[in-house]
Amino acid sequence: MPAAQLAKKLKMSIRTPHDITDIPEEHLQELIVHGKNRWSAVLLKAEQPHNHLIINNPTHSEQRKESNVFHEISHELCEHDPDDVEIIGGLPVRRYCPEKELQAETLGFTLHLPKDCLFWAAKNQMNRTDISDYFCASSELVRFRINATGIERILKKRIP
Repeated sequence: MPAAQLAKKLKMSIRTPHDITDIPEEHLQELIVHGKNRWSAVLLKAEQPHNHLIINNPTHSEQRKESNVFHEISHELCEHDPDDVEIIGGLPVRRYCPEKELQAETLGFTLHLPKDCLFWAAKNQMNRTDISDYFCASSELVRFRINATGIERILKKRIP
């Protein structure tokens, strides 16, 4: 399931800084030019559950943006409270301890490329590039999930 589809099911909206009305130009420049490497995505939590907003960094690749959304969704599913907040371009960027980041990364990668999807891809004779393209995942993530799931060992077949 694509990240946007999961976000919609969870009643989360996905936007970029360009979509924020009345954002001062200097904040926009900080987010997408000068500070673009300091953040990936921001989860802005609403007072009502499941009305949250994910602001995604538009300067990232499509695969990275997909992964960013899964990562932010994972922080919410894990019920992580931030350990710190840094303001970048007027947005409160939540910072987490390494343990919470690892949890969100692990769950995010699993949501992005579940084992069942890899079985399906192998059954349909997809190679790693096909998997990357089909699931909007980086080649590094595809390699990582193939190794983490042990799918090649289970199927006794290498995925080229």
